[in-house]
Amino acid sequence: MRVNISYSVDLDKVPNAVASMVMQIHTDYKSLSTRLAELQISLKSEPNITSCLKEIDDIRKAMIEVDISLSDCTSILAGYQKAINDNFLPKEEVEEVEEESEE
Repeated sequence: MRVNISYSVDLDKVPNAVASMVMQIHTDYKSLSTRLAELQISLKSEPNITSCLKEIDDIRKAMIEVDISLSDCTSILAGYQKAINDNFLPKEEVEEVEEESEE
């Protein structure tokens, strides 16, 4: 079961908070890369198929977690961008930015 955890940071600290999240994602991704390389070696030797199947499933689940974490980063940065636009640009400029992004 997944749950959402919320906490607040100053608006100007959002990019650093997301950078920390990305650093953890990168660490997890490197670990997955290592596990895939080890799986490949195992499959080329005399593999224990049951154990390889379990490892593939575990890697897939970990990849889903990486994807979810990246999605969280996307949501946070989109909210950050909206907050910046809503707080610092006159309404006319926000509409121009939105129109340009639709083209």
